[in-house]
Amino acid sequence: MDAKRKWHAAIVKQIAIQEMWSLNLRDAVIKSRTGGLRPEQVCDDTACSFGMWLASEEAKLAISSHAEFTKIDTLHKDFHAFAAELLRLVTCGDTQRATAMLEPTGQYTLASTTLANALEDLIR
Repeated sequence: MDAKRKWHAAIVKQIAIQEMWSLNLRDAVIKSRTGGLRPEQVCDDTACSFGMWLASEEAKLAISSHAEFTKIDTLHKDFHAFAAELLRLVTCGDTQRATAMLEPTGQYTLASTTLANALEDLIR
């Protein structure tokens, strides 16, 4: 697989993983439990597969020259920060504020959507 296809595949995979995260976080809010996810783990944007790839030399060679690279890195960090905050709210029992983060104009939803859109723009 050539390099461009490989990083395209990594980004497509990240978009799918992000969609699963959103579903899992919605479930966590509905059930008022985190399913073993801890905010201090989730806030680490280098611990997920995409974050590891984004920090790799492979990614730097593949996409760091794109104008969107820095933006995507920042959006990815924001996504993790808001996901961690959402989980923190769930563990504190503040389902009202957690639910608000999942609304269409909520912080988590906006961070997730903005990152997904930036990733999709990159692979076009």
